[in-house]
Formats: sequence, structure tokens, C-alpha cells
Amino acid sequence: MCDPILILTAISAGATVQSARIQAQASKINNKLAEEEAKIRNSELQERRKLAKINAKIEENNRRQAYARNIATMRALGKGKDNPSFLSILNKEEQSLRLDIDNIRLGRRVQDSRLSTQIAVNTVQGTKPDLSGFYTAAGIASASGTVASGLSASSATKSGG
Repeated sequence: MCDPILILTAISAGATVQSARIQAQASKINNKLAEEEAKIRNSELQERRKLAKINAKIEENNRRQAYARNIATMRALGKGKDNPSFLSILNKEEQSLRLDIDNIRLGRRVQDSRLSTQIAVNTVQGTKPDLSGFYTAAGIASASGTVASGLSASSATKSGG
């Protein structure tokens, strides 16, 4: 006749190992999901980086066109173009253009840097360590303890002790 303690021990140990396998599989699935979510977020951020670059270029071109219109208007008026005041206005307009373009480019670099940092953060968050082996090993260790306890209990009941 089968020892009920050993039967219960075998069932308990088997359930522990199965539970560990399920946890290990869930860990693998969660890691894969995190990785895929990070890829999607990073793809969206890459698109934002491209759009930011395009928008900065458009803004820079718009500023250059405004500068060219201003200079053309001043020259068309032609009033005192050899006058120091006129030359000073041209100089200030050119300085303003350079400053605006530098600020546009700096803003784009800052935004690009922020997006690059977020991409790196997403990548790290998407690459979690694989703990499935840990869950399996812990389950086997726990099941082994259950078997040892069951064998001990069975032995004690058979020896009357």
C-alpha cells in the first residue's frame, strides 16, 4: 500500500515545481513585453527627433527669409545706404540673424539630447534581467525541501517515532 504522506509529498513537490515553471514563463513574457514596449516608445521618440530637426530647419529658413526681406526693403528704400546709421542697422540685423540661428540650433540640440536620453532610459528599462532561471531553481529547491520533509515524516511514522 502506498504511503499517504509520500503521495501528498509528491503532489506538493510537483505543484511547487509547476508553480516555479509558470513564474519563470511569466518572467520571460514580461521581459519580452517590456522590450517590445521600449522599442515602440523609442521608435516614436526617433520620429520626434526627425520632426524636431525638420522644424528647426524650417524655423531657421524662415528667419533667413525674414532677414533677406528686411535687407531688401532697406536697400529698396535706398535712403542713405552709405550712411553710418544705415550700415549700423544692417550690422545689427545680421547679428540678430546669427543669434536667432544659433538659438534655433541650440534648442534643437537640447531637444535632441533630451530625446536621446529618453531613448537610452527606455532601452535600459526594456532590458530587464532574465529571472526565469532563478524562479525555476527556487522552485526545485523548495520542492526538494518538501520531499525531504515528506520522507522524514514518512520514516518517522513508520518507525513509530
